[in-house]
Amino acid sequence: MTDQERSLFDAPPIAEQERMVEAILFAATEPVTVADLERRMPHGCDPAEALAYLRRRYEGRGVRPERVGDAWAFRTAPD
Repeated sequence: MTDQERSLFDAPPIAEQERMVEAILFAATEPVTVADLERRMPHGCDPAEALAYLRRRYEGRGVRPERVGDAWAFRTAPD
């Protein structure tokens, strides 16, 4: 069975996926892997792409998503 056959609905737009990743990372007490994000998001989402958009949006800000080992978390800017 293909992914399209398993899902009755299209994945949300990437802007909505970005919001989901932002909310999950913000609420998490521990860093979150891309695989964890994928399990928490609707079928067909691309959390790695949404994370790339989120990282660009937070460039130059006081907090930003950063890689922590093989996972991601919000951290304060080093300066």
